[in-house]
This record gives sequence, C-alpha cells and structure tokens, in this order.
Amino acid sequence: MFLCYGGASPASHMHAFLLFPDTCLTPTDSEWGASEGWRTIAHYGASYLWTLYLSEHYGDLSGDPAHEHFIKDLVASPANSTDGVNATLAAHGYEERFDDIFRTWVIANYLDDTGKDPLHGYSSINLVTPAISGNCMLNNGSHTFPAKYLPRWSAAYYTITTGNPDLLTTGTDQGFWKEQMPCETTVGVVVSPLEKNGTFSLSAEIGGEPSADFEANVTTGAPPLTVGFTDLSTVKGITTWAWDFGDAKTSDNQNPTHTYTDIGTYTVSLTVTDAMGVTCNRVKRGYISVISEMNATITLAPGWNFVSAPKRLSNGSDTVGVVFRNVDTAGHTIFTYDPDLGFVPMGPDEPIDPLDAVWVYANTSTTLPLVFESDPLRTPASKALSAGWNAIGSPAISLTPANRALYSIREEWAEIIGYNATVQSYEMPIINGGRETYDEHRALAPGGGYWIFVTENCTVAVIGQ
Repeated sequence: MFLCYGGASPASHMHAFLLFPDTCLTPTDSEWGASEGWRTIAHYGASYLWTLYLSEHYGDLSGDPAHEHFIKDLVASPANSTDGVNATLAAHGYEERFDDIFRTWVIANYLDDTGKDPLHGYSSINLVTPAISGNCMLNNGSHTFPAKYLPRWSAAYYTITTGNPDLLTTGTDQGFWKEQMPCETTVGVVVSPLEKNGTFSLSAEIGGEPSADFEANVTTGAPPLTVGFTDLSTVKGITTWAWDFGDAKTSDNQNPTHTYTDIGTYTVSLTVTDAMGVTCNRVKRGYISVISEMNATITLAPGWNFVSAPKRLSNGSDTVGVVFRNVDTAGHTIFTYDPDLGFVPMGPDEPIDPLDAVWVYANTSTTLPLVFESDPLRTPASKALSAGWNAIGSPAISLTPANRALYSIREEWAEIIGYNATVQSYEMPIINGGRETYDEHRALAPGGGYWIFVTENCTVAVIGQ
C-alpha cells in the first residue's frame, strides 16, 4: 500500500482520486506506468483511502486491541493484491472478504456518513463528493446515460434528481454491481464491474404510481417576469389543478401563465386530483428567481482580476482595447488562457466573447462600463473546452447555482474554481455533485472568470443570454 507520493500531502492524493474515482484499486505495473499527471496521483489516493478505511473499520483505528496490528499484518502478508487482503481478514477472524469491503468502501467514498451505517463513512476525515460521471432530472419516463468504460475494482457515480425517489429503478446493460443511495430528492448511484473490466450504460426509469409534475418555460429574469407553466403529471383522469405560485397567487388552469412583479425567490407547487378524489402534489422549492437588471459594469479590484463579459458585447465595444481602455495596468500584459498554448497575451483589437475569461491587472480600483448587444436574433454564445483544465467566463447572466449554469456540460465538468480579486486568492472549488464546502449549488457570478476541469472534450453554452 502506498501512502505518499513525492512531497505531496494525503489531501492531494485524495483530491486526485475523488476527481477520478474510476481509478483501478489494483493496477498492474503496466497500468500504473501508463497513467499520467493527476491520474498517477489518483492511484496513491485510492491506496491511501483504502488503507485508512481498512484501518478504521477492521484494523488499527477500529478501537479493538485484537486488530491493532491489522495493517502491519497486511503489509507483511506474502500474498499479493486481493489475496493478501483476504488472507489478513481471515487471520483476524473476519467473515468479510475483499469484494464485500470494496462495495461498502465505494459507498463510503460517496456518502461519508457514519450516522445511518458506520461502514458508510470515515471517522478521521471529511470527504467531498467524488466526480460525477453523469446526472439528470427524471420525474417520469426513462433516461440512459452515455456508455462508460471501467477497469476492475473501480467505480463510477451518477446522480438523479427526482420527485419520486421511491419509484426510481436503475440497471446496467452489462449486469455490473450497482447501489442506489437515496438522499431527499437526489439519488446517488454507484456502479462497479468488481473484478472484471468493461463498458456499460446505466439506465434509469420512473415507474409505479402516477405522479404530479410540471415545468416552466423560464425560471430566472427581471420583473415583470411572465412565466408559462406546463402540467406534466402522469395521473389519469385529472379533474382539478391547484397551482400555488409562491407569491400568494394561485390558479386552477391546467397550463397557466403567471407574472411575477417583485424581486425574490419563489416556491411553486401543483396539486392534481382525479375523478376518484385521489390527489398528487409536486413542490419545487426556490424554482423561480426574479432578479434586478444587471448593472452594465465590471469593477476591478487593485491587483490581478479574473473577469469575463456577462453578456455578448455590442459590435465596436467588444475589444480588449475598448473594454479596458480606462485601466491602469501598471505595465502588465492582459492574458487569456488556451489549453494547448497556456497563457496567451491579448492585443487591443481582440474581441471578448461572453465565455472568454481574461486576466487583467489594475493598479487602482476601476469600474468599467459595458455596452451589451441588443440583437434578439443572435444565437447564444458557446465555447469548446478540451479535456483537462480550461478558463471560462460564467455561463449565466445572473447569480446561478453551478449545477444549473453548467447544465450544458453536466456530464463532463468535474470541478470549477473562482478567483476573489479583493483578497487576491482563489475560492474554494465547486465539485460536480459536491456538498457542503464544495456544494454544486454554490452560485457562479456573472462577469467572473473561472478555472474549470472537464473529463472530456465538450462545448459549454451560455444560459439565459
């Protein structure tokens, strides 16, 4: 078992592994040698977490004196790989074997919650959620995720947001082991091939009892915000619809239109009743956000700033030389970033598109006026991203949770990091599927620049342009 990598800390190992949870726990020499960068460090992270998990639940840190030499005995075992684990477990009187513990370990890496089941977490560390291979919203019907390859003794994680978690069923076309992990309206699913390699597709389906559901044609905007609601309920023979728009207004139409006049966040609910008097209810909390119009300015703090244009700029007002004409850069170059070329200097005639992130130095605090394009026939902006780290502007034109702002690349993005120019330091990362400190619901700010890590080539699109 490897517990260190050069001078890197265990935190770096764990971070790398949680970015790549599809890392094989038992790689061969050739597989280890073929890995590069974070993938190599991920192998050490997997070994570190596996050893810690064994120690906490079966060995030195379990509190049982009879097993205080468990890890020492494991290292000394003449048997290799999984055989060594099985031999040590047997020698210490445990009935569990490697594959049993592996299953609980990959669940613990997602839940890290010992409250309901002591085996589903760690007592000495707090983990962030592993990178999510795919996520979707599903309240009726079915969804199939793109095919994914997994090596033996690795795992992939998926999240499914649904108002009907009790009615959700999932399966894989290769019969891989999987486990559903319900948590309120989000169901986590872990998939592993266990001892074999292979490519699989995960499918999800909502069946069983009929349900109430709805959608809106717009969920964010300035007042007066007119929203069209569409009933998506699967209940047969509905006789009444009871809508509550969250602002003390209601409707009994099947597909109503409602106008919000005040700034705020609103919870919307729909209750449907059939001919037999049976009711179904659907509540979407914080579903509608009514916001003030954005100021057409960007304010730079003294020092380096990581910024972007929150909307498409008007022709003639969209170049580096025009946007930053009033900035005293103290002789510093203005940069953008290209995954293939690294940091690239920007000339005064280069355009700034909404998804372009720019590094600019300001000698003093400076407010920049922006002139937005008003042509309604222009298509929303998009930007091609390469697998790995990229620099982008926020894809949203208002404060928007990361998981919604990045919906166009919901299956590809793993981590996004903002920059706080006021204190001249990076913010805590937001991780796809993350909770608490790394919560995927943390907002991205319009006009901000971000580092984003994607697992494969993809295209991110502006929302709400």
